[in-house]
Formats: sequence, structure tokens, C-alpha cells
Amino acid sequence: MGWNNGEKKREFIKRELEMLVICEKQGMSKEKIEKLFAEDYKAFKKDRCFYQHIQPLEVPIDDDDEAELRNPLFQKFFDEMTFLSEPDQEQKFWWMDEIENEQIYRAICRMSLRRKMLIQLIVYEGYDQKTAAEILGISQPAVHKNMQQIFEELKKEIIV
Repeated sequence: MGWNNGEKKREFIKRELEMLVICEKQGMSKEKIEKLFAEDYKAFKKDRCFYQHIQPLEVPIDDDDEAELRNPLFQKFFDEMTFLSEPDQEQKFWWMDEIENEQIYRAICRMSLRRKMLIQLIVYEGYDQKTAAEILGISQPAVHKNMQQIFEELKKEIIV
């Protein structure tokens, strides 16, 4: 159900006129009545703003499995609650969280994105150097050289 501003404003004014009569009968001063009216109007505007900027989560029920995804608010909720619908760059390196040796972990963190991708492709995904080179768009000797440098960096961290 949406917010019908004209109807809601008429209801608000009607209630305020009824309150005005009651307040005058009780002997309230005009300043207090105006202050009360200002507070009520502020609450009315807050409600109006709230209801105009939200959408109900009600979704029409039909046989279509994607009916609920037609509602933009539900779609936003669904996207936020869906775990890793599309992994970002940081989530690609999930394996880094499993490294127990702090020195090796810090060494890998300092490595470039390309070297982290090489480690992932070769060590965790099982690609050979030729396939990894094709995926990254570099030559196979460059992959070989980078892997040697990665091993050398990691050896230094283990020895120290």
C-alpha cells in the first residue's frame, strides 16, 4: 500500500482541527497549540518521507519462480544476503586465509596481484605453466621466471 499524500494530508488536517477544538476547550494557549501542531506536522512529514521512500516486500504469488525478483527492494535484499554471488578481487585469494606461517603469509601479501594469481592458478587450481600463461596473457617463460622468484622470496622468509 502506497502513500496517498492528498488523502493523508486531509486526514491529518481533520485530526488537527478536532484536536484544536479539544485544546481550546481545555484552555490551552495559542502558543502551546501552535507548538503542538508544529510537532504533529513534523511527525506527519517524517511519516510521509518514510512511506514514500520504501517499497513493500509483498510479491505477487504466481507459478513463475522469478516473481519475487521483480520487486526491486526484494532484489536488493536478496543480493545483499546472497553469499559471494560474484566474488571480488579480494575473495579470489581465499587460500591466503589458510596460511598458518605468519612470515609466509606476510610475504604473499606483499606480492603483486599477478604473482598471487600465479600461485592460485598453479598451486590451488592445478594449471600447468603454459595454461596459466594463456590465462594471464603472458609468455610461458615469464610464468616460469615469476614462479622461481616466488619460491626464492618464500625460501628467504622461511630461512629468516
